[in-house]
Amino acid sequence: MARLAAARVFSFTPWCGGRGTGNRTASRAGLARTRRLPLSLAAVFLIFSCSSARDGESATTEVDRAPALAVSSPVSDMVAVPGARFAFGEQRSVGRPGRAVQVASFHIDRTEVTVSAYADCLSAGACAAPDSDRPLCNWSHRSERAQHPINCVSWVDADRFCSWAGRRLPSEEEWELAARGTDGRIYPWGESEPEDQVCVRVDDVGDAGTCAVMAHPSGASPYGALGMAGNVWEWTTGRETFPSGEQARTLRGGGWAADEFGPEVTVLERIAHELDFSAPDAGFRCAR
Repeated sequence: MARLAAARVFSFTPWCGGRGTGNRTASRAGLARTRRLPLSLAAVFLIFSCSSARDGESATTEVDRAPALAVSSPVSDMVAVPGARFAFGEQRSVGRPGRAVQVASFHIDRTEVTVSAYADCLSAGACAAPDSDRPLCNWSHRSERAQHPINCVSWVDADRFCSWAGRRLPSEEEWELAARGTDGRIYPWGESEPEDQVCVRVDDVGDAGTCAVMAHPSGASPYGALGMAGNVWEWTTGRETFPSGEQARTLRGGGWAADEFGPEVTVLERIAHELDFSAPDAGFRCAR
């Protein structure tokens, strides 16, 4: 694949506001300030400072809600996630307790938003056409990848789609609860290392790119959400501010270019990018 473009470097505190969470360096997953390569192919670490207002050990999730513009949704079915108090960012294997948060009941898309669903929004005049210049962008192959996740879309694109569909992007806390439940697991399916549960497709012969959204049913989360590890990183409403003052939003879940056994495909990894950033392994799902 092409050589990575230049990237900026920041420092990163992943789970702000709680005790004992510590600091760590973001993985090589995707913190490249480039729109030319998958997030997980970054050659340097872009790190950033958490500026979210997450004071105290407990917090109630607040979600940015966009106005609903569509009467009915073209997106595939959703799964129900009961309200719960859980340890956001908890990693028991290293003794990291996480931060206690209370999340109200909500629904989240069973799968990532597909190329087909995004095409409906585009046809309705509510969404902008995604990037089609890069070979790994699914919009360039939409006839044969209709049931793959839409990728190469920015946070702005994702927010616009969910608003049109009568939904919204999930908060980080909602996303993590839907991905792992309340038992502290590190993968959506449990504690065992990935086998056939996750879409990770990078090898020396050029087999790269997304999988169909229903391709890995054994990777379902406790609530039945699919693809919450691998395939595409997923935009959330989580906020960060770069040292330059530029606003960013967080992505969760890892993508197809991740290391299958690395931290990128756990439910713990988080990265952030500018609102207009897009990449071949970045997509989204909606909530309500």
